Amino acid sequence: MTTIRGNIPSPNNANVVLTNVPCDSTVYVGAAVRMTLVGVAVNALADSAENANVLGIVEFKATSTLCNIRVLGVTEKIFTGLDVTKTLFLSPTVPGGLATVPPTSVGQVMVPLGQPFSATEMLVFKRDSVIRG
Repeated sequence: MTTIRGNIPSPNNANVVLTNVPCDSTVYVGAAVRMTLVGVAVNALADSAENANVLGIVEFKATSTLCNIRVLGVTEKIFTGLDVTKTLFLSPTVPGGLATVPPTSVGQVMVPLGQPFSATEMLVFKRDSVIRG
């Protein structure tokens, strides 16, 4: 087993990245995305169960319509200023956005997406969603 950062085991054995996935041109690196019925990644939003069905986090965009999506494991260094003491949730107001405060309004969906691994990396591990009633 390889280790990184002291005694933390390397996440290489728990990495799942989907490569060259068709994506909407509005999708951006660091965005939480979901898939449409025709197999295109679009920005997710915690405003309904359908829009909050997150597949993962966009880690790389080769072109405006092809992206790599991290489904599980530690992202590349694509973020800035992450706080390792906060859980990251899907935003109910910013398409593809991440938030440190879970949504609380009726009809919004609380989707825990992961934990900052450092100020620039995120450990992606989607958990069960909760629709606010």
